[in-house]
Amino acid sequence: MNGPVESGEEMLSDADEPSYTQHDYSRLRIGEFDERYIFEVCVVDWHGHEPHANWKRFRTWQRQPSQKQLDLAWSKALREKRFFRACDECGDLTNVGHMHGLVCQRCAEHAGVVF
Repeated sequence: MNGPVESGEEMLSDADEPSYTQHDYSRLRIGEFDERYIFEVCVVDWHGHEPHANWKRFRTWQRQPSQKQLDLAWSKALREKRFFRACDECGDLTNVGHMHGLVCQRCAEHAGVVF
């Protein structure tokens, strides 16, 4: 995994091919009202040709989680089909927002799909 879990602002890679790292697709923040620690995972939504981060609550803790707890939460999030799926063509694990049906956007583009 690359880097620590970040809190605060939305984080998406600017690269042509998205980087699927914990740093880009997860964050830890403190709840506004209950002060719980909230682990969120990003699902990319598209508004026209512009990607936007849609943060989904995945786990919460009463106390600050350890790095081991965060790593375990990230590992479980990667197996959640509502967040990530394997491309049927190349097999890469891909954020659902970068999927075109059963294939990732990169494989769809190779097949002639224009986004």
